[in-house]
Order: sequence, then C-alpha cells, then structure tokens
Amino acid sequence: PEKQQIICDGRDVWSRVLAGKTVIKSDLKNPSQMLVRLHPLDKILSGRAAEGSPNNDGGYSITIESADLKDFFKTVKITVDQKNLLITGIEAEDINGNTAHYMFSKIKVNPVLKDSRFKFITPKNAEIKKEQ
Repeated sequence: PEKQQIICDGRDVWSRVLAGKTVIKSDLKNPSQMLVRLHPLDKILSGRAAEGSPNNDGGYSITIESADLKDFFKTVKITVDQKNLLITGIEAEDINGNTAHYMFSKIKVNPVLKDSRFKFITPKNAEIKKEQ
C-alpha cells in the first residue's frame, strides 16, 4: 500500500499518491476513492452493528450494516480504540469486490488552532459597522 493524500472541497476530489507526482481529480458524485463514498461518517455510524470483536492492538472491530450504503458496499468494518473510542481504521468492500483499508493515526482531538489559520477578507463595498 502507498500513502495517499485525499482532498475534497464538497464538489471535487483530488487524490495523490505521496511518492508520485500525479494528481487525480474526480467529480464527488462518482469518486474513485471509497473513503469519499463513506463520508459523511454519520452514514456509517447510524447503521446497525452486525458483529464486533476485540483485536490484538487494543482496538475493537465492528461490522456495520447501513441501509444508506447498501447500494455501494457489501461490508464496512470500523475499528475503534477501546480506551478513547476514536475511529482508527475503516475497511470496506464494495459491491464489485474491491476492498480498501484506511488507517488513521496521530489523531488530535480538539487541537488548539492558531488565529493565523483564519483570515476574514472584507467584501468589496461592504459597510462596516462598529458594535454599540
């Protein structure tokens, strides 16, 4: 497996293998990346837990059945860390038998965000009023 970077702006999806120079752009309505089809995660988490079992690395794997995803996926399995219940992995098999494995690491919960990440640009011809 090769590490990938996947970026989605709500309309298009760009995916890039980190070791390469090629970027693939696809329409969000028909993405090649299964992870994008799984978003938003509430579709998975609103499904029914069909089975679950602990694994060797402190995680717990749960097979999810979701009516919203049945047209795309045969199985979706999420792995959560048993200590903090964060999702650390997703394994999915689509209806064509293709599989994808996603691992999440270095997860930061409620990180402090620098103010410099947010910049408000006043629109042209905007009237600025001071709060009274």
